Parts: sequence; C-alpha cells; structure tokens
Amino acid sequence: MVRLLFIGTFPPPEGGITLLAKLLLNKLQKSEKLEVDVINITLLYKGFKFFFNSVSVLVKLFYKIRMNDLVTFQTSANTFKILGPIVYFISKLYKKPLIVRRFAGNGIELYKSYSRITKYVINKTVFRADLTYYETSYQVDYFSKFSMQNVKNMPNHRDLIDSPMLHRNRASNFVFIGYVCPEKGINEIIKSFCRMRKNINIDIYGSDGMDIKFKINNFENIKYMGEFKNQNIYKILSKYDALILPSYWKGEGHPGVVVESLITGLPVIATNLKGISEIVEHNKTGLLISPKADEELYEAVTKLNENSEFYLKLKTNIAKTTKKLDAQYWYEEFEKDILSLL
Repeated sequence: MVRLLFIGTFPPPEGGITLLAKLLLNKLQKSEKLEVDVINITLLYKGFKFFFNSVSVLVKLFYKIRMNDLVTFQTSANTFKILGPIVYFISKLYKKPLIVRRFAGNGIELYKSYSRITKYVINKTVFRADLTYYETSYQVDYFSKFSMQNVKNMPNHRDLIDSPMLHRNRASNFVFIGYVCPEKGINEIIKSFCRMRKNINIDIYGSDGMDIKFKINNFENIKYMGEFKNQNIYKILSKYDALILPSYWKGEGHPGVVVESLITGLPVIATNLKGISEIVEHNKTGLLISPKADEELYEAVTKLNENSEFYLKLKTNIAKTTKKLDAQYWYEEFEKDILSLL
C-alpha cells in the first residue's frame, strides 16, 4: 500500500479548482493501492486567522510529508507561487517524490508578471518537481523548457453521466452559465439576442457582477435565472439545446461548464481562445467565434437554429468524443504515474 499525501484546496467554497481537486481525491481514496492522507490548504485564506492557519499548515507539511511515500500538490497560481517552493523543499528534504498539478489557463501570463527573484526561486524549486500537470496543452509546451523533469497535460474533466440524445433537431433555447460580467461576453450576448426572432431564447445563470436585470429589462427572450448550485448543473443543462460562452476572461483555461455541456451532449458556441479551442472543435462539437464579436455570435446562433442537419451532426460528434473528458480515465493515468515514481 502506497501512502500518498494530497495537498490541495477543497469545498467550501465550490469552484472549478476546489471541485476538481475533490473529484480526484474521492477517486484516489477508493483505490486499493493507495492510502491517502490530506492537507486542506483552503484554511490559508480564512481572514484574520491567516497567520495561525499558516503555522498549522507548515507544521503539518513537515510531519505528514515525512510520514508518507509520495506527495501531490494540487494548486492555483497564487498558492503555487507562495507555497510551492516550501512543499518542494520539504519533499526533497525527506526524499519524497513530488507531483504538482496546476489548475486554470493563466499560468504563463502570471509567470511573466513575476519578479526576477520570484522566477528564480520557482525555477530552482517547484519547477523541478518529479512530475507536473498543466490543464492546457499550450502551458505544457511553454513550461517544458523550464522544467527539469516530466511535464504533462491533465485537462479539465468530470464524471461521465448517462445522457440520452434528446430528440431536438435544432437549437432554440440557449444557456449561459458562469460569472455574469462583461469579460464573460455578456454584453455580446445581449447585443446578439436583442435582435433574434422571438422563438430563440437565452437564459443566464450565475452570480451577477454587472446588474444584469437592469440591462435586459426590455428583452423578452433574455432572462436572468439567478445563481445556481453546482450539484444541479446537469439538470439545468438538460433543459437547453446549446451552451453559449463568448468569454474573453484572461484566466480562461478549460471552463468546467464547457466540459459539463459536452458531457450532457450540448453543442457549444464559445470564444476561440487557446484553452477553449483544445476541448471544443470548430464545426465538429461546436462553433468558435472571435472575442467581442457579437455579429459572429448572432450568425452562430442562427446557424444552429436554422441548419438542422448541422446541429444534429454536432450532437452526434459530441457523443463520440466525450471519453477524453472522463474523470475515471484521468484518475487511472494519475495512479499509474504515482506508482511509476516509487
């Protein structure tokens, strides 16, 4: 039995990073080959108790890294910069293999913004982990030149669900799910849908960061549905014909809602960003448009509504390509990598 120390952030709060870390942890804890210990570093961000939580985490790191056979550090960008060198140092002090996993798609931009000293420290420590996973392929390509060890891609993923093909031959009911703000393309959605035919609608879900109700007050086919609970995501998606995510958010990697939509069988209209284009294939599983292009969005929505043959082709293609989004596949790959380092 291999003793694995899992260092990561877990719900609450619910978010892309915490949910992915929890998903992998749950699967590892069911393994017959692993005995999993945990350090939850979400506590580091709990307000005025930051100092005491930091000391507690530091003590746990020294004790638990020594007591386990291997360490995995599942991290956001900020934690990677601050805690990464410490985890690396202690792991090497006790001669324990270290696997690092970086979430999200903004790693390159953040690394370029670091000071020379910060870059030097990271280059000499956590970039020398025995294995590092990045969410996107373009980050793997970039950071491979800095790493002294193995660098791999682990894309965003979810547990597959039984999602029967719904007998809809065109898209009329669209959905946006995410943080409601201009950088997520909400203004482009409003500009496009305000001139759509009445039978083409979009519902918007998510935390409101731009007073959306006031902006859509005069449009019957655009509705704000409020916030949602993540455990209801598949139930919500199953009501719609396609997802729209015209985001130009700087940190966009593989958006979880895009993965969930594809697993549900929904075609996706999204921005042609580097991360999104890795999981949405243009004219195969969805349509990719330029950032801030409301006219392209209008044309894409119209195409899914009017071209029944094309819409059904997308749905058929999605059903054939969801295996690469399967959490079970990536768990098995991760377990193989753990065992190969011992």
